[in-house]
Amino acid sequence: MDPGETAMALDELVAEGIYGHIGVSNLSVSRINLLSSKLGNPIVTNQIEFSPLHLNPRSDGTFDAAILAGYRPMLWAPIGGGSLLTSNDERIANIRLELSRIAKKIRARRRG
Repeated sequence: MDPGETAMALDELVAEGIYGHIGVSNLSVSRINLLSSKLGNPIVTNQIEFSPLHLNPRSDGTFDAAILAGYRPMLWAPIGGGSLLTSNDERIANIRLELSRIAKKIRARRRG
C-alpha cells in the first residue's frame, strides 16, 4: 500500500459523496497510524478477526489503538469461521463447553 496514494483516493471518494466514511480491513496498528497520517478524513472502523478462538486483538494493541484513535472495530469471524460450533478439536471443544456453562449461568440468573 502506498499510504499517500491510498489516502488521496479515499479522501476523493468521500469528497465526491461516493463514500460517507472511511473503513479499513485487517490493518495492523502501524498501518492504521500510517494511513491516518495521510488522510484528511478519519478512519471510523477497522474490520478485525476476533473470537474466543482468536483473542490476539486484546493483547496486541489493536483494541487499545482503536480506543486511542477513536474508531470502532468491526469484528469478523466471531464464531471462528464456524469452527467454534462444529470442530472436534479438543481445545475448541473445551472452549465450546465453557461457553455453554457460562450461557447456562446467565440464563439461570435471568430467570431467578
